[in-house]
Amino acid sequence: MKTTIFWMIQLGHMKWIPNNILDCFWRCFKYLIHCVHREDFPNFFIPQNNMFIHKVVGDARESLLRQLHQYYRMGVSCLLLSPTLRSILEPALSSPYYVLSSVEGEILSDLDICGMTEIIQLSFSSEDISKSYLYLKSINKLSRLSLSSYQLLTLQFCTAETLVRLAFIMTNRSSCCSHTTIYNLDILICGMLKMAARLGHMSHLLYLALYYYRTWRFDKTLHITHITKQRLSQAFIMYMETVDKQRYHKAVGNMPLSRRMKIAWVVDVRSVRKNVPFLEELCLEQFVKSTKRRHTLICITVYYGRDVVCVISL
Repeated sequence: MKTTIFWMIQLGHMKWIPNNILDCFWRCFKYLIHCVHREDFPNFFIPQNNMFIHKVVGDARESLLRQLHQYYRMGVSCLLLSPTLRSILEPALSSPYYVLSSVEGEILSDLDICGMTEIIQLSFSSEDISKSYLYLKSINKLSRLSLSSYQLLTLQFCTAETLVRLAFIMTNRSSCCSHTTIYNLDILICGMLKMAARLGHMSHLLYLALYYYRTWRFDKTLHITHITKQRLSQAFIMYMETVDKQRYHKAVGNMPLSRRMKIAWVVDVRSVRKNVPFLEELCLEQFVKSTKRRHTLICITVYYGRDVVCVISL
């Protein structure tokens, strides 16, 4: 194993840090099996010297391969067969706060962080209902094309953002309508916000809570904030660039991108977007802030925003 470690260090494909030591061992172990299959294991200091020659051949090689394959099927847990390593590993593995590190988990979470950062920067400045419908029509046409998973995810996010914005534009313009019109608009707006919550990230669900609060349905508001609280308490949540990479990979690593965005991605909730207020109680603060510095929006962290909506609904 010492020579194997030397060769793997020279390759330079791994991070030799304490949190990654088990992953490094497993790569070294697979390299050793590969060398036994080839019957060639060069000495690190004298590469021309095959350390297996006249030693690992014939029946000895077959016996060694069977033993190595048995350890391979056991996985990293084969280390527990060693009394010395068992005394070191068992206390760590029995801890509920210990998470086995892996390079794949870091790569997945880093890619999702980059994707989320780019996607949430998209914005739509239209305050016109007709333009919002035009956005949705364009998104519908684009979704029929052959797109990558990240392109489809971007369209999904844009659809949710457009539905939220359109819903609150219609809400702000429905004050002077008849009761029948308001009732029909309410059904339409609730449908759009529920669709946005299904398509978008976890924070989109709070916009439905904001709408219920604005229409004095406080029981439904509290119900949604309770659901959001339960979802936000999960250990794999990705809030902006903050995430437990290993728990994230373990919980949602096998899920498609759209599903990962829905159950694990969390961003701030904005009280006003391009002069379209979502929460009227913060309109004054937004106005004061805009007079001091232009193009500034009040953003509420989703953890604090859930408590704000919950408290003002009581």
